[in-house]
Amino acid sequence: MYCFVRQCKEAGADDILDISNCELSEVPSSAFSICKVLQKKVLILHNNELRSLLPKGCDIVSLATLKVLDLHENKLTSLPEDIGRLAQLQILNVEKNLLKTLPDSIGDLRLLQTLNLKGNCLSELPSSVGSLSSLRTLDLSDNKIVQLPKALAYIRTIESFTLDAAKMSYPPASVCLDGTETIQRFLCNELGEEYCPPSQYLLPVLENDSTSGKQNSDCLDGLEEMWQEQKQREKLAFERHLEEKQKQHTQLLLMNNSHKENVLNSVRQEQERLEQGVSQQQKAQEAERLLILEKVRQAEESISCRISNMLKDNNRQVKSAEFLQNMEEDRIRMEQLTAITQEEASSLRKREVAAAMQKMLSDSCAVSLLQEASDFRRQNLVSAAYRSIENMDRKFDKVLSLQVLDKSKAITQILQEEEMQKAAFQALQLQKDAVHGYIRNQIKLIETELMQLTKLEIKRRSLDAENLQEVLGEQRTALSDLLQQLLKQRDQREQELRQVLVELELKSESNQQNYWMIQYQRLLDAKPLSLRMQEVGAEKELVNLLCKLSAQHYLPILAHNRVTAEALRHMSASDLKKLGINEVGIQKALLNWAQEHRPEVIMSLPTLLILYGSQTGTAQDTAQRVARQAQRRRLQVQVMPLDNYNVTNLISETLVVFVCATTGQGDPPDNMKNFWRFLFRKSLPVGSLSRLDCAVLGLGDSSYPKFNFVAKKLHKRLQHLGASLLLHVGLADEQHDLGSDAVIDPWLTSFWEKVYALYPPLSDVIQLREDEQLPPTYIFHFLDDVTEKADDRLRVPTEQTVPSRLHPFPAMMIFNRRVTDLSHFQDVRHIEFNVTGSNIEFAAGDVVCMHPRNAAEDIKQFCQLLKLDPESQFLLRATGNTAVPARLPQPCTVHYLVESYLDIAAVPRRSFFELLSTFATNELEREKLVEFSSVAGQNELHTYCNRPRRTALEVLADFPHTTAEVRVDYLLDLFPEIQPRFFSIASSLQVHPQRLQILVAVVQYKTKLYKPRRGLCSSWLASLDPTQGDVYVPLWVKKGSLKFPKEEDTPVIMVGPGTGVAPFRSALQQRIAEGKTANVLFFGCRSESKDFYFRSEWEDLIKAGHLTLFTAFSRDQEEKVYVQHRVRDSAQLLWDLIANKGACCYIAGNAKQMPASVGDALKEVFQQVGGLTAEEAEQMFAAMEKTGQLQSETWS
Repeated sequence: MYCFVRQCKEAGADDILDISNCELSEVPSSAFSICKVLQKKVLILHNNELRSLLPKGCDIVSLATLKVLDLHENKLTSLPEDIGRLAQLQILNVEKNLLKTLPDSIGDLRLLQTLNLKGNCLSELPSSVGSLSSLRTLDLSDNKIVQLPKALAYIRTIESFTLDAAKMSYPPASVCLDGTETIQRFLCNELGEEYCPPSQYLLPVLENDSTSGKQNSDCLDGLEEMWQEQKQREKLAFERHLEEKQKQHTQLLLMNNSHKENVLNSVRQEQERLEQGVSQQQKAQEAERLLILEKVRQAEESISCRISNMLKDNNRQVKSAEFLQNMEEDRIRMEQLTAITQEEASSLRKREVAAAMQKMLSDSCAVSLLQEASDFRRQNLVSAAYRSIENMDRKFDKVLSLQVLDKSKAITQILQEEEMQKAAFQALQLQKDAVHGYIRNQIKLIETELMQLTKLEIKRRSLDAENLQEVLGEQRTALSDLLQQLLKQRDQREQELRQVLVELELKSESNQQNYWMIQYQRLLDAKPLSLRMQEVGAEKELVNLLCKLSAQHYLPILAHNRVTAEALRHMSASDLKKLGINEVGIQKALLNWAQEHRPEVIMSLPTLLILYGSQTGTAQDTAQRVARQAQRRRLQVQVMPLDNYNVTNLISETLVVFVCATTGQGDPPDNMKNFWRFLFRKSLPVGSLSRLDCAVLGLGDSSYPKFNFVAKKLHKRLQHLGASLLLHVGLADEQHDLGSDAVIDPWLTSFWEKVYALYPPLSDVIQLREDEQLPPTYIFHFLDDVTEKADDRLRVPTEQTVPSRLHPFPAMMIFNRRVTDLSHFQDVRHIEFNVTGSNIEFAAGDVVCMHPRNAAEDIKQFCQLLKLDPESQFLLRATGNTAVPARLPQPCTVHYLVESYLDIAAVPRRSFFELLSTFATNELEREKLVEFSSVAGQNELHTYCNRPRRTALEVLADFPHTTAEVRVDYLLDLFPEIQPRFFSIASSLQVHPQRLQILVAVVQYKTKLYKPRRGLCSSWLASLDPTQGDVYVPLWVKKGSLKFPKEEDTPVIMVGPGTGVAPFRSALQQRIAEGKTANVLFFGCRSESKDFYFRSEWEDLIKAGHLTLFTAFSRDQEEKVYVQHRVRDSAQLLWDLIANKGACCYIAGNAKQMPASVGDALKEVFQQVGGLTAEEAEQMFAAMEKTGQLQSETWS
């Protein structure tokens, strides 16, 4: 740097061209013309965005007169190949760029004296650097260089050599630590050259400098001779100075060697002491391990006893189940004589009443322990009764269609004989009416009893606990007695009906007039087809499979030919076709099931548990991707969020994969915080997870300081608890050119290799091909005849419920105003909601959450593409052990599903194309989709989808043939759930009671696509107009990351450019209402007249003496001014507030460059005013972050 300043001074102002700090992406061609015409000697280009030094059409010869070229803090990835043509260049500064290699021509810079390569990505130096005969200073620190070229020994003039000595492998680190002279001696010895100090070669270099000056001079007079004499005297003085420096350096080396010996002795002693401590600790741990093993042995014995008891209990339950199945068959035969439609409607109403009662009971379970026990017993009774009814209804539905067909045939036959038919029908109708009337009366009695229980529950608060228990006990006893009476009366009615039918049958055999009546009764008594097939020998699992595939009509074929799972394993599709099973999909499903149904292999395979912690849905998508790969390997899989898993069961798991993201400042996602707190309890014993085989995959963004912090910490904690980590922690980076898949793909390959080595039987299992569809997670049961519409309205939480993600509060929008000028490029909205009666409470720094909705035109296009009726209703059923999404009502309309749940406006991930390709029938579309889902096609996918931000809906429109083949059951597998959006609350309850305000910037930008890209939530909010009618938005509140001081005398410093000022408006309103007036705010925007948010409020606070405001308007003048500049300008005030008064600092806003720039500005304040060194300033900054004195909340 000294040489740089000296050269600039010698050059003079006319010889310098300074175009630094201009945010240039390339060097203007005019700069080359200026340097060539005016023969500039200094070119300064630092602090720009340059990616290349030479623009198109320019030649580096135009810079031939340059002596100084400053390119530091740009984004250069390479230097021109012909940079050696800058023959006069003496100083080259390329610090803090992205250089990976240097051109060989750099060795042609014979006059180059200073070369600064610090902070790049260099891994090696070209051997041509040995030709830099005048080089004095070389800086290679903060690179990836571990070896130096031997040719550096030919540079005899080098005086200063800076590099990362600890990383070096050649020369060894010990040599590099001793300094420049030792390195040069080492390299000379390697080449067999004699080492000579730089002082012997310095004079010739200086002479060359003077000679080059003579060549450029046109005047040869006496003044030049005087100047040469003066230079000669300076050379002699410099030689004497060098000799003195060498003597001092020798003394320092001797002192350094003695100091090293002392340090080594102390380190050796400390090492011996540590080894003794470690051995003692190992002995203690061994004793503790033996103790734990003994406890584990005792626990295993206890568990084995419990398992034997459980097996006995299970046998008893099996016998009970057989008894219940017999009762169920009796109930089905009786129900065949009743009015099916009315019975089904009544049972549906009973389930709704039971669900309402269960919800009310669950909301009030916290009154007392006695009430909890009473509620629990009552809920068990009601739920057990209605579960049995629901199971019976489900079985009844299976045979309903067959019964209707049989009844229609029987009725057709009966109608052939009118007189006999009337008599038979009247007799049966009287019997049915009697039974039906009786059952209706009993149902009304049950409903009356349930309504009474409901009223009692509503009055619960006014009753004493003991009285409540007595009343509930009486009602429960009455309900039990009533149920018992119903069961008895049902049995009696069944016996009476049997006797009547037996008498009719006996009479009819002798009397031909009752023939059709007997035939009709026999048809009603016929068993369902599935039961007949089971009786003739069809395997139960095979029957269940065909029922799931809606292929029950093939059961007689399989039963007649005695086809079992073992037989299917040896059959092909052609064999099934010969039997009469012609559907290709059914053939594949049967053959795949037969291969999976191998008990000897399946019993030896583990169940893979995949636990994920996801904030935006990326980790959830990755977890489901791992699950699909496991399913293709025939493994049993269970996927769930970490907080939904009972963490106490982790000690008994065998194989687990953890997929977790990192949010905020190294925080875990919301759906794994409970798991996180439990796992890091200090009371958990070391080695408690010794039976667990697991792996950790982290998803993060390297632009944040705590990159993948959660995954790294979880990996270490699992190791500490004794878990066996199958492989290293995977650290996926969204900033990678190929995205997270660049790490996930090889990580998964290594993971499956470890699993195959751990479980050899898995190698014998035949995997499913990539083009074969896995079964959907959910099945849609569309309701053809619906008497009541599905309730898609917002559900208002009860008074005791605090709004949450599953139970948001429908807040009415009060106003929705644009706060930016109409000429401003961005639409920013100030929105207020009424939260009266919501039980919502919040403080400064908290955030409001809401689920956005898809646009009406997108919903219409989606339904047209997939040929869906938006008004059709369906019930959702899970195919495995996955729970039905709690946000979807049952039943639900297609319109509600698409509007509020499916994220059709998101940019689809790789898994979307992978599943979509399995539906493709068009060859061209299939090839493209397969390419997008492959590893090799990720660059193509990035160009097609990620770069232009193409939505999933637009992708469906681009592949019309495939979209037409998509089955509705796979919608929830194709499209992710709409994730909630979070906004900092911009108001305080002290100033705006029962109101909640936010500041929203509407996201809109252009890509290469014709249609502009829009933010889903911000565009939806901007479209809502409360002046046209009541508008309700479901929302809830959660704690934010900003925590403001409670002490009245603690000042706060807030930096919030743009919409980042929202949480600070809330904080200022709250603090001023509490009498806290030491507030400093730094606010930045583009223009004072266009986007100065809450200007009038800030001016009023300034007049009242409650606020000190610093503003930065970046576009109101030629030179751009940002908040970090205002921070530097206020250095004295900030240092006094932080160092002397303990002020807390807060930063909020866009996460790109602003937080880091403000952080750098604060560190400069610590150095300039506080007198700290750069290292001390870093330490102080880190300490403030750790203690919470410095907090930030940023978003991308």
